[in-house]
Amino acid sequence: MNKKTKKPKVCIGTVEVSGFGRNLSLILNKIGIDTTQIELEIHPNYKNKTSKLLFQRIIYFLNKSLSQNTSSRFNVPIRMLLLVLRLPFQFFIFLWALVKFDTFIFLYGSTFLPKKVFKYLDWKILKLFNKKIIVVLMGSESRPPFMDGMTLNKYRDNDGRLLVNAAHLNKQCLKIKSNLNQIENIADYVVSNPLSSQFLTKKFVNFVKLGFPFSVSPQPILDDNDDDNSLIKILHAPSCRHSKGSDKFLSSINILKKKGYNIEYKELVGVPNTQVLEEIKNCDFVLDQLYTDSPINGFATEAASFGKTVASGSYVYGQIQSDWNCGFTFPLHLFHPDHLDEAIEMLINDAEKRNMIGKGGREMLLTRNSEENIAQRYSDLINDKLATDYFLNPNDLQYVFGGGVSKENIQLMSQSLIDTFGTSALCLDDKPSLQKRFLSEIKIKNHEL
Repeated sequence: MNKKTKKPKVCIGTVEVSGFGRNLSLILNKIGIDTTQIELEIHPNYKNKTSKLLFQRIIYFLNKSLSQNTSSRFNVPIRMLLLVLRLPFQFFIFLWALVKFDTFIFLYGSTFLPKKVFKYLDWKILKLFNKKIIVVLMGSESRPPFMDGMTLNKYRDNDGRLLVNAAHLNKQCLKIKSNLNQIENIADYVVSNPLSSQFLTKKFVNFVKLGFPFSVSPQPILDDNDDDNSLIKILHAPSCRHSKGSDKFLSSINILKKKGYNIEYKELVGVPNTQVLEEIKNCDFVLDQLYTDSPINGFATEAASFGKTVASGSYVYGQIQSDWNCGFTFPLHLFHPDHLDEAIEMLINDAEKRNMIGKGGREMLLTRNSEENIAQRYSDLINDKLATDYFLNPNDLQYVFGGGVSKENIQLMSQSLIDTFGTSALCLDDKPSLQKRFLSEIKIKNHEL
């Protein structure tokens, strides 16, 4: 008599990133995998309205109180009290999840218990009880900090200028490398973008090839207006203005307006996702980011779902398939960051190309990257059935330009790091080929291998 295969019960948490957790939970449930999303922090733009856990709501309240007590050093005792009060409820949710679920998908390297204090103790306990752990890295927690725009934003002054702090940057490199080593040692699978995985040491699952989960309406999309005299509506919705290149986008738009183009440019910051979706419907194309190392993210996927062209700057320009290791081409308008003005102007003038790229992106979301196909891939991963060609060896990585930051700023920060601590401070000694390429491409001076 054959034993009936037990269906996994999946927990996705403990943070939300660009709607990824919410969407993955929805599509897994649609194919019959019992999935629950648990957020211990409220995402301002992607609020989870389905939470019924009392402890989770209490944590939400305490987190809101914490965010309101950050401005003054006199609030430190209050913050400490709130952190202590929050801890028991985090333990209760963890113990409840330990009993209820057998597979855990952690986004952004998140944990149930404070990482600084417990050092992934909750993950280790999960493994003791034979629970499966899948970690989905989203970028900034895996990239080397000297090539990560979000990390380098911490080194900017009030005027937005990047300040060099080699000692602090060195500590950040060691911290991220250490965190990733712990993640790799505990997790059953690590999912990551190949272009932000330079610090990984073990085989990982290609995030880009799996796809970004999203539900697309099958209702046909109307063609873009090809009237040369019509108003061109361009949308940009950055999660972080510096790392997305927002100032340069705005400068480029102003230059094109002076050339006589009739442009309506909207930049949305910190607004609900529902508002972003409405604005996407009404625009001609979107500007995603200027220094991307990923062809897929929340905003780009949302735009493609409505048949809108996604324009992104990237140093990957011209070598998409080889660098993302996917074997297929992404329908987006990818351009070199130095050619921003020309890229926007071309899209303004060529409605036919906009329609072609937009339709191609939407078609991919209805076929190769449909919610059913992406859900099945994650189901295969959960059940240890994912095909071997989805796995990558970090020793084969060659991309060195990071994400969310210009080549010049990578050079500035890494040169200071090497001048102060030597090339070993890059934490790439285990990948001599990648380190050599980095030193050459970023044009680091006076270094020794």
